[in-house]
Amino acid sequence: MALPLPTDPSAGFCAPSYPDMLEVDVSGQNGHSEGGLSFAEQRTHFGLWAAISSPLTLSFDVGNTSITDAVWPFITNPEVLAVSQSWYGHPGTLTAQDKDNAGQEWQIWTKPQAGDAIAVLIISRALGPVSAGPLDLSLPLGDYLRGPVVVRDLWQRADMGTHVGTLRFPAVAAHDSVFLLLRPAANETHGLGRKQA
Repeated sequence: MALPLPTDPSAGFCAPSYPDMLEVDVSGQNGHSEGGLSFAEQRTHFGLWAAISSPLTLSFDVGNTSITDAVWPFITNPEVLAVSQSWYGHPGTLTAQDKDNAGQEWQIWTKPQAGDAIAVLIISRALGPVSAGPLDLSLPLGDYLRGPVVVRDLWQRADMGTHVGTLRFPAVAAHDSVFLLLRPAANETHGLGRKQA
């Protein structure tokens, strides 16, 4: 059973949130990404837009094969696109952040999915005084689902198995992210969720 999400969505069904321009390989005057974003930062940006139901409007020359090839793995990821396009009563929201530094170190964004599943984007912001480098991140599964949880890594498109307790992600690079789909294991055994390969 999924735990309730905050009730202050930034968007509604057929009324998407629009936090601003999606910065994926938008060339600026410097000839690079307009904000000088790294691959990891662009992927995190794309993941955040998917997690909050914002339109995934690409603003780069798709005819430029070097640009397109660089971002192709995440802009065409069918599992991330499915999260973006899904609607299960909530558009996605910020559900947790480091309290000591007001979200400057890490944030967790979630969006409900089919079968009581939840998409979870964990962002290593690394902006605060603690670290400007890689961060060890964790996800207490009990904060999001009860009982054993089937975990899938959406960026890697790989199953991570069934877990209880806390998932740990050591040394996540600054501004990179971990994008997961959490499904109740009980639904898997009753045929309500996606079967594991």
